[in-house]
Amino acid sequence: MLPTSRGDIFHLLKALGIEIHPKTTLPTATLEKRLRKALDSAQYITDAIDTPEDSDGKLTLDVRKMKPWSRGNVYSASQRGSLGEAMINYATQNTVPELYVNALTDLRQTVMSMGAYFDKGCTLFCLQDQKKEESAITIRVIEVLEKHEKVPVFTVLYVHGTKENPQGVDWVQYQVQSGTANALVGVTCTMMEQQLLLRILDVNSKRIPAYYKPTRGPREQNFTPSFILPVGPLESKDLGRLNINNGCVVCGKPADKRCAGCAGGSQENVRSFSKPTLYLYWLSVAIHYCSPECQKADWPDHKSTCKTLMNAKWTFIRFYIIPPGLPPGASYTVLNHNDRVSGRPDRPLEVKSEETEAPLNTHGTKPFIVKVQYNGSDATPMMIYDRRRTFHVLYPKSREDVNEAENYDNVARAVRSNIAWSGAKLFCWARRTGEWQLDLALDKLPSQDVKW
Repeated sequence: MLPTSRGDIFHLLKALGIEIHPKTTLPTATLEKRLRKALDSAQYITDAIDTPEDSDGKLTLDVRKMKPWSRGNVYSASQRGSLGEAMINYATQNTVPELYVNALTDLRQTVMSMGAYFDKGCTLFCLQDQKKEESAITIRVIEVLEKHEKVPVFTVLYVHGTKENPQGVDWVQYQVQSGTANALVGVTCTMMEQQLLLRILDVNSKRIPAYYKPTRGPREQNFTPSFILPVGPLESKDLGRLNINNGCVVCGKPADKRCAGCAGGSQENVRSFSKPTLYLYWLSVAIHYCSPECQKADWPDHKSTCKTLMNAKWTFIRFYIIPPGLPPGASYTVLNHNDRVSGRPDRPLEVKSEETEAPLNTHGTKPFIVKVQYNGSDATPMMIYDRRRTFHVLYPKSREDVNEAENYDNVARAVRSNIAWSGAKLFCWARRTGEWQLDLALDKLPSQDVKW
């Protein structure tokens, strides 16, 4: 495994869509655990392993229940994408992502490339850093197995080598000397992408059953059996689960103190924030901190938001996932921006007829920016969602509560007055105040230019 700093872990988590406060005091082991869970989500591990964890919390790939891949093109079966990506690709007529910017994007392309080369009969791979000097992962694909018709499983032998510990070099030299070098595929991988892949290979190697003993070729005695699955973007349920922090916004510890500024305090509270008795309050809803030290650490990032929301007038709304008032027997389903549109095993589409579970509160008490979309008709619910689409709800006009109907009219008026978006959209600050409740700051709009 490559040496990894805390900064590297933050970088990898961000590539997967997991945002952690840069000054968090969470233990490195806790961050690593969250990264492992995110990588399991990115490879949709339950597509390949549908058996429960054993008593030790371990998952095992049951190779005996799989057969060799017989579904045709492995490359096509290795593609994974979301509804949002498909919409962007369609709008831009561009399906080729920019490489060497996001480690997860790079890894997705590498796995698809392995599928494309496997289709051509190539099973030998050498993944090297851009300078071909620091790190290399050598891989032999043993076979591609079929878990479901849309889920190919690459069983592999691999070894990782570095400049200091050049494992795999003798294997490459053997391929050259034996005349199989032409079948050896070289792939350029950034160090960040290699870190992601090595973590996947390491965790998955522990999921290989003891009875699976692949035949080793020359120079492969130090290679480790593992498997690789197609990789894609995290779905909303996983993004929500892995981004939740209902404790101190900095360290995640239980917190009962809140910022007085954006909880309804005065400008004097913010100017005097160096005085703990003035800036730590037990108030209704605001950013939570466990101590003055954590608030001081967060102040450079929170200062702009806090001043923007100073003395904001919050408008209460009650939101839904399913439109209220559906006729008896009617059903409804929601397609989310982060939902998978490729590589999903055939399963019945989840259709609901009534509200069952509130959206995960991924933001805790922290104010966040939402987009409000309104088509100008009170007969159609407004749509409200955050940037990651982990919060995506409907806001209909109440026909029963006069105060809630008035709040709806206030929101609609604010959207219509937003000339920049032709009166159809509005970006504003929001905060969760309950499972099905949200407050909007219609008089204190974001100062930054929001582009999503």
